[in-house]
Amino acid sequence: MSESIENLIKSEYISLDIDAEDWQDSIRQSMQPLIKNKCILPAYVQACIDNIKRYGPYIVITKNVALAHAEVDKGVLKDAIGIGVLRNPIAFGNSANDPVKYIFSLSVIDSQAHLDAIAELAKLIENPNFLSLLKNSDDVSTVMKGLHLYLAKSRGL
Repeated sequence: MSESIENLIKSEYISLDIDAEDWQDSIRQSMQPLIKNKCILPAYVQACIDNIKRYGPYIVITKNVALAHAEVDKGVLKDAIGIGVLRNPIAFGNSANDPVKYIFSLSVIDSQAHLDAIAELAKLIENPNFLSLLKNSDDVSTVMKGLHLYLAKSRGL
């Protein structure tokens, strides 16, 4: 059964206006809501940081966007997608796509079962209107309303 992205992104997983010192701090802060809501363990955040140190900034997947993730066995407790918006964009070391403004934190137990949700997330990330909504919103309820609107439009509803 495919999972809808609405079941993975909850308002309590969203952080707007993160004031981070560097890329490591931006990862830690953007993933904090997932720790607080028992979606991931702190070890998962460290695994994300360690992977970037080991493999480079591969999580910077397009202009201004990072998709933070690590191996499931490093501390995923339940399925979720967090959204973090940085107050000031931060360089991760990806010359093609830096600086990062938006961090989407992926916590999925079975990525195969969630391919549809991940595909929907990719469409959202590609939508400049959605990123603009994230950039210009100062409250999470506005982001959630926009998220539902964009998803309904993309599904032709």
